[in-house]
Amino acid sequence: MKHITNLIRHTLTFFIFFFLSFMWIQYYQRQYIQSLLLAIFISITLTIFISLLQNKKSKKYRQLKIKENEVEQFGKNLLLCSDEEIIKICEPLAQGSDHYEYAFHTFSVTPNDILFILHQHHTQQKITIFCYQYDKTILDFVKHIANKTIILYHYQDIYTLLCNLQKLPTLPTYYQPEKHTTIKQILSTACKKEKAKSYFLSGLFFGIGSLFIRYNIYYMVMSTLLFLLALYALCNKKYNDTKP
Repeated sequence: MKHITNLIRHTLTFFIFFFLSFMWIQYYQRQYIQSLLLAIFISITLTIFISLLQNKKSKKYRQLKIKENEVEQFGKNLLLCSDEEIIKICEPLAQGSDHYEYAFHTFSVTPNDILFILHQHHTQQKITIFCYQYDKTILDFVKHIANKTIILYHYQDIYTLLCNLQKLPTLPTYYQPEKHTTIKQILSTACKKEKAKSYFLSGLFFGIGSLFIRYNIYYMVMSTLLFLLALYALCNKKYNDTKP
């Protein structure tokens, strides 16, 4: 599906540039063969340039997603680590505070959790809390507590700080996300009704093109396939069911 989508995208890009360049070149010099060849050259050059630019952006995006997934997996594994493992992992960051709290018993630390920690350690002036994530309203609350300094680190902070210190450990794999995109996931994205418009417009483009091209069978086949795909995307229930 990805290769077909890329083929359609590159083909559309080429013909858009071709029609634009041929129309204006032919308008100025009125030499059909030269205009045709020059338009083809310009179209191929611009299509390759845009393709390379998009590939560069896609590569950067994929690298970013890999990093995000790595950080996400780190956080989920922290949730499943034992107390001893968590203390050992956070040890390089544990300095300068009177007390360290490892609040990985919950997905999100709430103001009630903070109150419990404060009451448990009311004599401590500086408390550092390591957790998976926390309610953002906590930050406004803790910064107004007189004579106390409360520092909160969520899993992304922990990951970044450990990387900066070059102390990032290799965690046991307690949580393993799905690595590969399945055919079902691809179809669930490609066959949603939101995609029908783009399939229809692409099919319309090939259909109109088939009226002006001498050897038009390929355009007719592609147009038919795209129209059928647009129809299926609109009508199928399998990939368009939404749970209430």
